[in-house]
Amino acid sequence: MSACFSAGFADWKPFCKNAGILFFANTVGYFLGDLAFTWLLSDAGAAALDGTVSKFTRVIAAKLSWGLGYGLGFGLGIAQNLHALQEPIRNRQFEAADTSSLGAD
Repeated sequence: MSACFSAGFADWKPFCKNAGILFFANTVGYFLGDLAFTWLLSDAGAAALDGTVSKFTRVIAAKLSWGLGYGLGFGLGIAQNLHALQEPIRNRQFEAADTSSLGAD
């Protein structure tokens, strides 16, 4: 994914850092989602919910919680990659805006 972004922005300088951050965020999201999934399906999860939630509902909630954790981790990694790759573009835009406002006086 980082390689696709670096190729798209034609900027390979932050590739290793971005790939590492994407891998870390993706991994954390995956395992946190799995932790929530496992807990909701365990006896401890059923006891914490006081038996008021059916097994079917806990299964659905477990799947959704895994997807939420994974999606948040992966999404944060992608957002960081895009933010880092867009930084030179943002800097050029701000510099151009600053120089054009100087001539307006």
